[in-house]
Amino acid sequence: MASGRLATLDITAGVNTVLYTHSGGSSINAILSVVNRNDTDVEISVARSERDVTTPSADDYIEYETILRPKGILERDIKLAGYQSLIVYSDSSNVSFQVSE
Repeated sequence: MASGRLATLDITAGVNTVLYTHSGGSSINAILSVVNRNDTDVEISVARSERDVTTPSADDYIEYETILRPKGILERDIKLAGYQSLIVYSDSSNVSFQVSE
């Protein structure tokens, strides 16, 4: 099984964006890392969806409007089934998202 960095994104503020879609049929254990490179708080949201969409359903969210402090880091272990997507959002630019295996 491959391991390492699967996807990275320097997000555009105010836009839901698909960070990664798992293309395999079996599940993986992924690590999501989010870094706030700003000098102010930001709000981030993360959803896991069964489909490759940019508008998640309310029950897709695993983080919602979570405050990330200046220069702060958030890490989450996330299990992704085959063909699930991670959809990310930030209310500010200068926020980096990375998913690795």
